[in-house]
Amino acid sequence: MIDSKCLIIAGMHRSGTSLTASILQKAGLNIGDDLVGKGKGNTKGHFEDIDFVNFNENILINNDCNSVGWEPKKLYYSYELYQKGKVLISEKNKGYDWGWKDPRNTLTLEFWHTILPNSIKVFIYRSPWEVADSLFRRATDHEFKNYPENSLEIWNEYNKQILSYYTNNTDNCLLYNISDIINNPNIIIADLQKKGVRLNNNNQDLFDSKIFKSDLDPLKKQIIQTYYPNIYETYKKLEFLTKNTNTPIKAIEPSSILLWWQQNSQTENLNQEIIQLGIDAEKTNSIILLKEQELEKIKVNLSLTEENLALKSDEIRMIKNSKFWKARTLLNKLLFRHK
Repeated sequence: MIDSKCLIIAGMHRSGTSLTASILQKAGLNIGDDLVGKGKGNTKGHFEDIDFVNFNENILINNDCNSVGWEPKKLYYSYELYQKGKVLISEKNKGYDWGWKDPRNTLTLEFWHTILPNSIKVFIYRSPWEVADSLFRRATDHEFKNYPENSLEIWNEYNKQILSYYTNNTDNCLLYNISDIINNPNIIIADLQKKGVRLNNNNQDLFDSKIFKSDLDPLKKQIIQTYYPNIYETYKKLEFLTKNTNTPIKAIEPSSILLWWQQNSQTENLNQEIIQLGIDAEKTNSIILLKEQELEKIKVNLSLTEENLALKSDEIRMIKNSKFWKARTLLNKLLFRHK
């Protein structure tokens, strides 16, 4: 009986692990029968065995971590957990080449290495600016809405764990920049065949290149290099190990940076002007409302004054028409003549 090969596919979320798993599945690798369905950002599916996803999530939860894997830290495993893991592996290993994919495998590598020390680890990485951009566009993770820099810090932790494991277990590891697989999907199939994995290499349409967005914006790369040098250093180490020297990060001319700075500042100034105009408009509306209220009071007072004048006029008219007033007028005339 031929010994079966087991593959463990790992990498930071949004790095192309689903794409890699789909390629290997089409090439004949069994990645599970009951897979996680499609979702936002993974319209073709996640290509994750539900049993392994649940197992990894339980490991994280038992270590007081977020089940998605947004809190990378040292994990601890009980003897009972190892026994459950061995049972799961025995159920999944059906005698032919198989494997599973889950970004959380990156965090639980120590656990799976203990149970499957001879398994082949397939690590996928993607540039930090592309991963951050993908997370921002997906916009389903509240951890990054108020603290977008967390996306870069988590990328760094995931990929540092990959580097640590890879450098100590090179013989049973493969490391790829997802862009290399996109450019030539057969490269990973050929490398796995060299390690004895039985895969087909005659598939022409291994994946739909339209569903995977590559962000080549040089400004975003420059931002990482300039403001997050520790993260950029991790990326450089990954690139060095994969000997990916064909896609260096080109330096941006200072004039280009200043142009972006200028445009960004102008936009900020314009936004401030719009905000100030809004504030001024509110103040003006308040003043107009106050003046209208004052005018209404004046009108009311004027109306009352006109009513009072009318009443006084009526009173005077009544007095002048009274007998007393007529007698008084006649008496004054007589007195005047007497003088």
